[in-house]
Amino acid sequence: MKGVSEVVAMVMMLVITLALAGTAYVFISGAFTRQTQGVEVVDSYCVGGNVTIQYRNVGTATLANVMINRITPTPPQNPINITNNIAPGTSVTVTDSGCGAGNLCTYRIIPNIGRAIPLSVQCT
Repeated sequence: MKGVSEVVAMVMMLVITLALAGTAYVFISGAFTRQTQGVEVVDSYCVGGNVTIQYRNVGTATLANVMINRITPTPPQNPINITNNIAPGTSVTVTDSGCGAGNLCTYRIIPNIGRAIPLSVQCT
């Protein structure tokens, strides 16, 4: 009988190990998927006080209601709000005419999925 108990114990340890490995896999794969969702700034520049920002949806889900807040100089009353759906891999270009020549404009791009992105653009 002593040998049977050792076999049962070994099988139970194997089952517990596989269950823990499966749980870890599900957790880690979900965490990394969430990390890759959101936006990426492709290009930004300023000509004559007009800032142009091009960003892309780098996630796997469609983005909607992306907000772009100008923080400095003098935030506008209303942020730039992109209400169109942005499919994964698609780029969008927006222009802000309120920066002004000679200013350093700071923005915060806030998608409905993922992290907000800070951005600074120097106007000449």
